[in-house]
Amino acid sequence: MQVIKRGVPPESLNYRASCNGCHSVLEFKKSEARTVNDRNETVYVVKCPVCTKEIWIASQALRPVD
Repeated sequence: MQVIKRGVPPESLNYRASCNGCHSVLEFKKSEARTVNDRNETVYVVKCPVCTKEIWIASQALRPVD
């Protein structure tokens, strides 16, 4: 078997989010976020390590970092 294009396993993808409290830009993996089901939608919640505010990101808004 030959690998034509090497992919990245989904669990190792990084995502970015901005904190509305202190304007820090965070990079995280899905495994580092808490998953919440909110009105039939999956939301990922990360806690800002700078100001400790929660950042809620809808699953549709998640874009992997290149």
